[in-house]
Amino acid sequence: MSNEPTSNRIVEQRGDETVIILQEGRWDRVVDGSVQSMIMLVWIGVETFILGHLLAALGLQIAPFGLAMDRPPVWAALILLIFAAGIALMIVPMISSLFRMLFGKDRIVLRPGEIRVRRSVGPFGRERVFSPDRIEWIGTRHKARALCFSVASKKVVVASLGTRADRRFLASTLQERYGLKTASDLARSAGPAGWEIAQSGEGFVSFRDTLTGFSLIFVAAAISLVSWFLVSASIAVRWLDKGTLNLSAGDAVRISLALGVTIFSFWVARRSRAVHMRRNEMVIETKFGPWKLRRSVSNAWLRVSFVTSKKAQDIFTLEADSEGTSTIVFDRWNDPTEVVALARALARHTGWKLEIAPQALEA
Repeated sequence: MSNEPTSNRIVEQRGDETVIILQEGRWDRVVDGSVQSMIMLVWIGVETFILGHLLAALGLQIAPFGLAMDRPPVWAALILLIFAAGIALMIVPMISSLFRMLFGKDRIVLRPGEIRVRRSVGPFGRERVFSPDRIEWIGTRHKARALCFSVASKKVVVASLGTRADRRFLASTLQERYGLKTASDLARSAGPAGWEIAQSGEGFVSFRDTLTGFSLIFVAAAISLVSWFLVSASIAVRWLDKGTLNLSAGDAVRISLALGVTIFSFWVARRSRAVHMRRNEMVIETKFGPWKLRRSVSNAWLRVSFVTSKKAQDIFTLEADSEGTSTIVFDRWNDPTEVVALARALARHTGWKLEIAPQALEA
């Protein structure tokens, strides 16, 4: 058995079995852990302050941090309740992330015909076993560049700890040992992962985004519910005070805004996208219900660009440039895999020149 510590990874070779362990470096645990702990303590303090007001609304007088709480009105208590729920939803993943960083370990065991993955925090965790022939593709996902498998069209996180170089080492080892394909590899022979390919009329080949986007639907539903809750709360408070319900012009405006937020949120979540292409021509189609928007581009060249936002988010965008006019075809935040795969597939079918930013290839 050999033990080779490299960066934040440990590689152990035991005959035909290879064990790769990824964890955060000591310096990262000290610095990032201290920063995350301070942020989390601030959030807990805010949550405690809000809960103090909510308890005061129920007639229970407490004084968190030595501050006396006055009983808030009903509408203020309802708004505070929404904030308390939102902050609680943020604290839970923050605590999970902190413990993963301090005590987490990703252990991947490579054996003939199987891959064992155990992602743990201290003594807690579970092991999953994957058959290489059932893995559709391997790639990075999410802001942290977590290494993922696609199994039965579902993304499974394999490793999120260590450095990007550590996860690239793990990915290349898995590809070399088991012959796993990336989404870009699959796109060269078919369509990008998550897109279906079909022949359409007049010689066009169509790529259609088949992802249902449940996370977007959840966000859209949450935004819509919050909007309607605020509208209902404002009406209910006056109804309880006066005993009668009389809607005003302001109520009509608020109801209209809530309806607009609902429609827009679900439009963003449920709209379907398709790209139709043939030699030297591409048509981008966006559809929502009975409405359809089509943009045609010809004699163009393709470019995958990269920018970093003020919040350190990486944005990868596929654009088609034709006669000085740039048309955005597709974009993704923090993950260039699908953007690059789609760009290469479009370049193959249209015959257009393709330029890819180095950052999109290195990510």
